[in-house]
Amino acid sequence: MNVIRSMVLFLGYLLSGAVLAGMSPMGERELGSVTGQEGAALDLDLYINAELNANGNPQPLVSLSSCAGGTPTQPNPCFLGLSFNNRTGEWITIKDFYATLRMFDVFIDAANINPAATTYQNPGMDRFEADNSGTGRCLVDGSLGGCGLDVLDNRPALKLSFRPHASPLITAASYRDISWFMNIGRVSAEYDCAACGAGGIQRFGYQLDQATGSVLGLRIARVPAAAAPAELRAAAIRVDGNMLFFGF
Repeated sequence: MNVIRSMVLFLGYLLSGAVLAGMSPMGERELGSVTGQEGAALDLDLYINAELNANGNPQPLVSLSSCAGGTPTQPNPCFLGLSFNNRTGEWITIKDFYATLRMFDVFIDAANINPAATTYQNPGMDRFEADNSGTGRCLVDGSLGGCGLDVLDNRPALKLSFRPHASPLITAASYRDISWFMNIGRVSAEYDCAACGAGGIQRFGYQLDQATGSVLGLRIARVPAAAAPAELRAAAIRVDGNMLFFGF
């Protein structure tokens, strides 16, 4: 499991539990009286071995030993183990791992594709074409000869966007679309041990902390605030533009 897969699973759970539960057919009159037909606005929070403190800053869960300490055979539980098919009994272990990912004002709307290119298009590149030759296969409908305007014009799509920013200027207030924090204390290789557990039982490599070194440490964060210099803050991300999903 990784951060992206966790996010996908979380979204799937959210949609299946909150939307599909208790569905019932609606008649034409009921459909006509529905408000909010322009789309949906969501706030999404994902926490992995973490929580927010009183100041709203991320911190490791105290119930998980704050993702620190432990012994070689009984480490703290904030581990993520990666196993590969051709490496039996060997693990790449991500240690002291905790993270938060928060998305604010995510708008989901129905839209139509505009065949005209925007200012963000790379010069000399054809949109939605497999090989960018101008005569290749169109990724929208599979036809050859590029994606003509007749292919793109008003094709239905699902639009994903964030709240529009009032000013194009880069300011601290405009960086609130996504909040992301991640801490990876160490990364090392661990191996299954036949008698490393209590009472001489087998322990898998992802349950151990016997490696003496680390090949990587990573932290995604922001400079601490002056009022709380000892606290880490999540990185702030601004998103401009829209994403269109089509072809379904």
